[in-house]
Amino acid sequence: MAFVPESADDIAAGPQGLTPSRLSEANINPRTFLATDYLNHFNEVIMLVELIPSMPEVAEDVLDWVPKSYIEHFGESKFREKELAVAAWHAARPSVRAALGAVVVELEATIHEAKDLVRGVTLTSPEFAEMANILIHTRFRPLIDRASSIINGVPAHDVAADHLPHPSAQESIDELFP
Repeated sequence: MAFVPESADDIAAGPQGLTPSRLSEANINPRTFLATDYLNHFNEVIMLVELIPSMPEVAEDVLDWVPKSYIEHFGESKFREKELAVAAWHAARPSVRAALGAVVVELEATIHEAKDLVRGVTLTSPEFAEMANILIHTRFRPLIDRASSIINGVPAHDVAADHLPHPSAQESIDELFP
């Protein structure tokens, strides 16, 4: 049975030294026991989809992307405290893990939609750029925001309702060099 802390004292006395200070130092949320580093797995493919109109050669990387569970991600990552991240995952409340898992299922489905788009449209066409932009801003970004809220222990709310569009990578670069 997984260790499920009920109080700060339980956390400090928990397995693998899951103290709030140690978790915070490792960039693991001490309330949820989850790390936002897991979102890098998804942000990578989102960035690649965004780059395809100007760099069609990255389309293969999108098509080659495979989902990884939280445990798989940290097992293969260069995250300095990956063992602590895995131990904390197992100690996290099942409801928190399930909430993140539900968003991950949606992210993976959206990535499969992006792969279908990559296979079905001329990558340098304005249609691809427009459809990819819509997918990124209306689906990917709100899902990443929801996952981040879960990991950071932010109270649930409709992130999509108050979601401001994120600039594209090119728009961000253009702002730096007027």
